[in-house]
Amino acid sequence: MFDKASSVIKDASKLTFDYVPVDLINRETEMSMLEMLMRPVVENASSETAFVTGNVGAGKTATVKRFCMNMADYCGRNNIPFGYVLVNCRQRNTDSSVLIQLIRYFDPEFPDKGFAPADMLQILRRHIVKSHKRFLIVLDEADSLIQRGSTDLIYQFTRFSDA
Repeated sequence: MFDKASSVIKDASKLTFDYVPVDLINRETEMSMLEMLMRPVVENASSETAFVTGNVGAGKTATVKRFCMNMADYCGRNNIPFGYVLVNCRQRNTDSSVLIQLIRYFDPEFPDKGFAPADMLQILRRHIVKSHKRFLIVLDEADSLIQRGSTDLIYQFTRFSDA
């Protein structure tokens, strides 16, 4: 009854929330646009900002995840230090919780409490500079932050390289 030969599902891993197909159908234009926008990040280690918008269920998250994975593969093959963090702002819906998740990419033991958002921004900036990595910050469902009045963090990220 439970042997593999009788299974209706060939590969259950493809049904997980985190699964992203290698080839996204009908997303070639969006992937090319992201590549064009983010090329300076790879080539010059410059700072760029992109806003990906669209209707619910349009594939924004999958497209951005696949783009980040492809960029990580490209950078790895070309010995370019690279990292990215995708933060689901519907789950991490305060400035502090977003910043904690980002900092924990570099410092998994970073505490939950004790730092103001402005201090955490500086800590994150220091970690990124010290790592010498090209680094993408992806704020998925960023409208959740905006609806809660947290527009300052998004603004700070657009100005991140200025300080």
